[in-house]
Amino acid sequence: MKYAHLKFGEFEGLAKGVLVVDDDEIPVAGKKGKWLTNIPLPEGGKVNLKSDNENISLVVSAAKLFHPDQVNFDERYHIQKHSLQGEDIYYAISGNTINPRKILVTFPGVSNFDNVNYRLSAMTSLQSNLKDMLILAFQDREATYGNYMHHTENGYPLKSIAIGLISGLCSRHGIKEEDIIFYGNSKGGSIAIDYIERFQSSYFFIDIPQLDLFNYQSQNAIMRYSLGVDTRNYYNFLQYLPQINNRRVCYSFAEQDLDASCGLPMKSFSGLTVSMLKDMKHSGSAMEFVKKQFTKVIQLMNESGAIMRAPIDMKYEVKDGFLYLRRALGAFKHHDDLRKIYSEVEFTKEDESYSISLNQIFNRCIYVYWRYGFDILRHLSPGTYKMKLHVYYDFKEFVYPLNQMVTLDDKGSIIIQ
Repeated sequence: MKYAHLKFGEFEGLAKGVLVVDDDEIPVAGKKGKWLTNIPLPEGGKVNLKSDNENISLVVSAAKLFHPDQVNFDERYHIQKHSLQGEDIYYAISGNTINPRKILVTFPGVSNFDNVNYRLSAMTSLQSNLKDMLILAFQDREATYGNYMHHTENGYPLKSIAIGLISGLCSRHGIKEEDIIFYGNSKGGSIAIDYIERFQSSYFFIDIPQLDLFNYQSQNAIMRYSLGVDTRNYYNFLQYLPQINNRRVCYSFAEQDLDASCGLPMKSFSGLTVSMLKDMKHSGSAMEFVKKQFTKVIQLMNESGAIMRAPIDMKYEVKDGFLYLRRALGAFKHHDDLRKIYSEVEFTKEDESYSISLNQIFNRCIYVYWRYGFDILRHLSPGTYKMKLHVYYDFKEFVYPLNQMVTLDDKGSIIIQ
């Protein structure tokens, strides 16, 4: 196996070129000092760079190349490897490594804003809040930005190596499958979906995954090429995920992120615990969801639940098939609280659960509301739903049952009672 590496020199603005691998022409671009490394080349393949910009250089090597910033990152987080039949997977371990009661397994997203292309999940930062949990943070180290932990450079499935490592840690510490928590967002969410069938008693927090990687338009050309057709075809969950019936699987997506979610409505996933982030695209969604998911993971660790409050009313309006809700949160009287709060309304019917985030605004206290309304007829199936307001703040969850219920009939009527 050989690899191509592109190095961008010192210049202002954005440098562009075309990497030519046999008959493939791959547009590339980068800013000052950026490295695009470990682009896999076919056996015997010819490679060259077409560019009028002398600030881009092409290097071909038989070994992988890592920017010094990546090397420092790996040293800082004590990245290590686990081998199976001579094939390696990379990870970091933190938290309670002596006598943990639970294991948190994290899968990383894509990092392309600096030269640390192989990062760890943000959830790893929870270690100070999880005294009795071992955190196993996988690093996706193949191709330019990782390859969704699909295979090693020799084509060996990484999933089997990961399962062996997880199972070994569980055996060593006497941890049951129901005491494993999986988390991933974006790329990491797509990776996590692939482990649900094997760990059916575990908990999964899957945020904004790509449900159809082959047709995912937001990946750049170099990432698309370095992933390869087989990997892009493998990560397609458009049929699989809606068929799962497991409340321990929490699937979250952003309303405007049609590229990742493929526009499937919430009711498509009636067997899961579903959350939707209103009025947001893919970018920024992960950090919003983290406010909620951090709290949920801590609850599982501590075997505690939400703080229940007395029932309340919310002002409502139905207009053009959309539901509008509004409520003041009188306890939050500081503008700085806006960035710390995540709020949502949960709709429940029998064993179905759908949660939709609320917009927030400050006017002497925080108000939560839906600016553009919730397209309830599109996302929920007919029936009568109870509603609850959830407010997440400082790793705590407050739940306020609503006095109102909503009924959707087969004719498209919305009835609040």
